[in-house]
Amino acid sequence: MTPDWNGRRPDVSHFKTFGSIAYLHIPNEKKNKLDEKGEKCVFLSVSDCSKAYKLYNPNTKKIIISRDVIFDQENFWQWHVHSVDNNIPADFDEEAQEGH
Repeated sequence: MTPDWNGRRPDVSHFKTFGSIAYLHIPNEKKNKLDEKGEKCVFLSVSDCSKAYKLYNPNTKKIIISRDVIFDQENFWQWHVHSVDNNIPADFDEEAQEGH
């Protein structure tokens, strides 16, 4: 990567691979003692409205925006194995309302 005008390389550490598996942290207030600490989601993009990630939860069929995410960029959601109903909701106007 070439340096920018100031001679420094831009920081791209926040870039993630589209479609990779992401684990969304569930806060203690929203779970019981024996519940899982995270939900398996699919990474869609970086949010336009905040410093957060946009994720799709195939189980709830909802798009979630959160900063508290752990990425597994070695694995991807297998769309042909895991069936998803015909349409993924794409209402991006509610981006300002962060899920977590």
